[in-house]
This record gives sequence, C-alpha cells and structure tokens, in this order.
Amino acid sequence: MKKTSEETDTLRAQFPEYAKHGSKFDRAIDTVKAGGVKESVFLPSGRKVITVVGRLGDEFIDPDKPYCSCSNFFFRVLGGREETCYHLLSYRMAAKTGKLDVVKFSDEEYGAYLTATVRDVFEVLRRSAS
Repeated sequence: MKKTSEETDTLRAQFPEYAKHGSKFDRAIDTVKAGGVKESVFLPSGRKVITVVGRLGDEFIDPDKPYCSCSNFFFRVLGGREETCYHLLSYRMAAKTGKLDVVKFSDEEYGAYLTATVRDVFEVLRRSAS
C-alpha cells in the first residue's frame, strides 16, 4: 500500500473529480505540494504569466483557454485522446486551495521575463524531443 501524507490525503479529498486522471492526478498533487505553480504578476498593469514546474522544466499555461506548452497537451489533449495535462490540473488545484506561488514584478521587467520564459519553453521542447 502506498504511503501518503496528510497534505496528499487532503488534496485527494478536495478534488475527487480529478481522480479519474490517474497518474496525472498524482503528479498534480506532488506539484502543488512542492509549490510548483507560479503566477508572475506585473505591476502596475496587472498582467499575469502562469508557469508550472514540469519534469523537464517550466511549462507555460493559460488556464482560461485552456492551453499548456507541454508535449502531452499538444499531442494528446489537442489530438482528442486526453482531457487535460497535469500542469493544468496542478493550476486548478493550486488556485482553489490558495497554493499559487505569486511573484510580483514591475512592468519594465515583462520583456526580459517573457524572453527568458520562451527560452525555457524551447529548451523543454528540445529535451522532450530527445
């Protein structure tokens, strides 16, 4: 029998509807517990960029679309074989439980931040292709 922590049990109890996702649900729980869901807020504009720490690096997500930069989303979700990826599940769980790691930046840092984020996404794509 798998040993679980109290925090894991609490998250499982809060989101029983996500159990249907199996191992993705488990990964999402681990990601939320580790503080891997980041919301970067730029001030004073209020622009937001949301990333989730993945196995190969950070993934960019837009939960409103929904969209994720991971290969699972591209190949399986957009291909109609799966409903979602664990990065989007992680975000939903973190947002509803107040476990988003919110980091504030000035609007002047937005361009440099996006450049670094896009570079990271391309690096993750390169690694996932290997």
